[in-house]
Order: sequence, then structure tokens, then C-alpha cells
Amino acid sequence: QNEKQYYSLSYASFVVPLVKSVQEQQKQINEQQRQIDKLSKENEELRSLKEKIDALQKAVLNLSTNE
Repeated sequence: QNEKQYYSLSYASFVVPLVKSVQEQQKQINEQQRQIDKLSKENEELRSLKEKIDALQKAVLNLSTNE
């Protein structure tokens, strides 16, 4: 009786699904980055608008207190 047993592994059957899963993850990462970029731009625009509103509110308060 031979005590040594050898196992083989077909790397091709593992590599293809792994590569596909990494590609799918990369697509998701790219899409998420696009969303982050879009939201960051929108956030900056909203901050700018808020600053303008704050300045207008101060101007209105100054006008109403000067009357």
C-alpha cells in the first residue's frame, strides 16, 4: 500500500472565475467613483449656494436694521 497521495489542481478552472470577479468588482468601483465625483460636485455647488444665501440674508438684515 502506497502511503503517498498526490493531488492535482486545475488552475485554469480557478483563474477564469477569479479574473471575471475582479473585472466585475472593478466595474462596480468605477461606477461608485463616478457617483462620488458627481455627488462631490453637487455638494460643492450647494455649499456655494448656501454661502450666497447667507450673504443675502446678512444684507437683508443690514437693510432692515438701517431703516
